[in-house]
Amino acid sequence: MSHSPNDVQTDDVSPELRLSDAYRLLSVYRRRLALEALESRDVPVPLEDLAAEIARREAALDDLSPETSERVAVDLHHCHLPMLADAGVVDYDSAAGRVVAFRSELAPDLALAKP
Repeated sequence: MSHSPNDVQTDDVSPELRLSDAYRLLSVYRRRLALEALESRDVPVPLEDLAAEIARREAALDDLSPETSERVAVDLHHCHLPMLADAGVVDYDSAAGRVVAFRSELAPDLALAKP
């Protein structure tokens, strides 16, 4: 059986690729905020609660409009949480609207990415 140059097997993935994936995942401020919010929680987090927390952190306000939280929730649902789930960093149950777990592989890089 022959393999084309585009076929990548798990054993062939270099540490540099994994490091570049970590940098890609941490390159967006909202994803970093999501990971920071999830890193100390051991229970499933409803998407709405996560979105509200991120919206408050982004705006540095305690009282935000429901529309602002909803926009953050939509962005998390369609973009950031699926990307983090595909990378195996979080378990996202999109049907239930819950982020189930945070895995700490990115924790050291997340700490370095904090301002």
